Amino acid sequence: MKITSIDHVPLYQPDKEKIVSCGEFSEYGDTPDTKEEILQRAGDAEVIISSSVQFDRDLLLSLSNVKLICITSAGYDRIDVQAATDYGILVAHCPGHNMNAVAEYTIGLMIAASRLMFRSATDVRAGRYDQYQYLGKELCGKTLGVIGYGTIGKKLAEMAQRAFDMRILTYDIGNTQEELYMLLEQSDYITLHLALNSETRGILNSETLKHVKDGSILINAARGGLVDEQALYEVLKEGRLFAAALDVTENEPFDLDNPLFSLKNVIITPHTAWNTSETKIRWSAQIAEIVQGYSTGSPTYIVREQQKLQKSLLV
Repeated sequence: MKITSIDHVPLYQPDKEKIVSCGEFSEYGDTPDTKEEILQRAGDAEVIISSSVQFDRDLLLSLSNVKLICITSAGYDRIDVQAATDYGILVAHCPGHNMNAVAEYTIGLMIAASRLMFRSATDVRAGRYDQYQYLGKELCGKTLGVIGYGTIGKKLAEMAQRAFDMRILTYDIGNTQEELYMLLEQSDYITLHLALNSETRGILNSETLKHVKDGSILINAARGGLVDEQALYEVLKEGRLFAAALDVTENEPFDLDNPLFSLKNVIITPHTAWNTSETKIRWSAQIAEIVQGYSTGSPTYIVREQQKLQKSLLV
């Protein structure tokens, strides 16, 4: 079996050795620029590992030898899962490895936004010192609305309850629109932890954002496409939201012309919530586990949409 990591996927040596034990392994240290380069790297590999390539229907159709694509993130919105299924390709992803990191980072963004930390730190560097103008908010005893109550959402809720005695409201796909409105109306803090797909794209938009509680704070450390950025800009500019802290935006790398950058009550960081040394250790081990599982006929971490079909796709 041939296995190829077609872009930069840093693996720890013990995990790399586990992958090598499954077959002929090759790897690349950068991101391919064109479809032709992707196909050249993939060659006749049966298993592809990728951290950044966009797999659309056209590309998947051309990967005639591939039977498994391992996406090295928890989110897998950069692959057309339906097309992969149509062409008999299994898709695995890496959920859970970043659970602690993203939950902790979300708490950090909640505090930073509540206490105007980014603005005050920037002012101090510019020589402005006025401790009285940064009137913030406390987390203790407030209501946290968690949109997307999966692995990360549950970990965040646990942290928020234990550390800050927060009341937790939750919403998941499958709940009603009225339940989402209720969460937005009652929450002092709103955090997003959904996968991005056709059901969730723009879940916070001009209509749903009308229901946010005045003075609340929005945190997004999931995917930028979950939020209509123009609608978010409007509610922030109007002052209905106290602040927003975003580790993700619709376009990445970020578009500096994005009007959100012009607002003082917005924190934007470069999609780094997941990035800890501990996460990378778990991530590397998980990738090796996925390859080993597939090689023995027992694939692991197959995406939700394919779980009922994975036996037929292995044939």
